[in-house]
Amino acid sequence: ATANPPGHPLAPPNLPIACHERLAAPPPASPRRRTGARRLHAALQAAIEAADGSYDPIYLGYGLCAQATVGLSARKSRLVLLRTDDCLGAFLGSRQARSDLLESDPGSYFLTRGYIGDGTGSVFDDYPRLEKRFGQERAAAVMQELLGHYRRLVYITMPGVEPLESDRLYARTHAANFGLDYVEMEGSLKLLK
Repeated sequence: ATANPPGHPLAPPNLPIACHERLAAPPPASPRRRTGARRLHAALQAAIEAADGSYDPIYLGYGLCAQATVGLSARKSRLVLLRTDDCLGAFLGSRQARSDLLESDPGSYFLTRGYIGDGTGSVFDDYPRLEKRFGQERAAAVMQELLGHYRRLVYITMPGVEPLESDRLYARTHAANFGLDYVEMEGSLKLLK
């Protein structure tokens, strides 16, 4: 089974559902994003296979996520995904909230507790590796190139989830180190309700 389109008789009412069949041609992704998307796809597919038949539907808290969810399938269970392009839409509560924010302030880099938590989710986690390989000056130049069009770092908190001070410190420190304004904003659970 693949994700059911909106209005499908098996689709739960009023839930945001993504239908992969609607994607004609995914936009090109950078090599790093493709690698990360392939790893995420493989991990999600393995989790689906482990739960297939034991749960119906299987709810995935993911949007398209660099196309990582395209082609996921289950044999016995229905898959339900968030109707959003990426996690930013999920954390802000809708595709429209994501679009509005990116249109009003396109120079924002976003972090959440999840991105910070595992130490592999943000561009800032590349800096120590770059510094070790190329030295401080060249690593700083690479990071400046990666972050050059960003003006601010936005740390998104979620209602009912206490932010970790270590996450705030991580976000503030990286904002200061790379000349970005630090902003904290509350997300929304709207897509999850």
